[in-house]
Amino acid sequence: MSTLTRERNFDLIRLILMELEKSPLDSVVTNSDLKIEGYDPLQIAFHVEMLADASFIEAKIPKVMGGMLSDFIVKKILWAGYEFLDNAKNNTI
Repeated sequence: MSTLTRERNFDLIRLILMELEKSPLDSVVTNSDLKIEGYDPLQIAFHVEMLADASFIEAKIPKVMGGMLSDFIVKKILWAGYEFLDNAKNNTI
């Protein structure tokens, strides 16, 4: 089994935002809803936390002493998240 690292993965960030964009407007997305092939749930949760820290999304992420849980609830994509998505969809940027 490979070790998960704290490296930022722009491909995963793009995939997370694209999945969130597809979700119904009146819903939230939880860790059990957000499955991305080839990525570990903890890796996804780490990137969701980074997206929230960067104000790309509004999310609730419980904290535990000594580590990180893979639980999260994403409420919505914020303006900066949509800006990133628009740029990520443009092949010239």
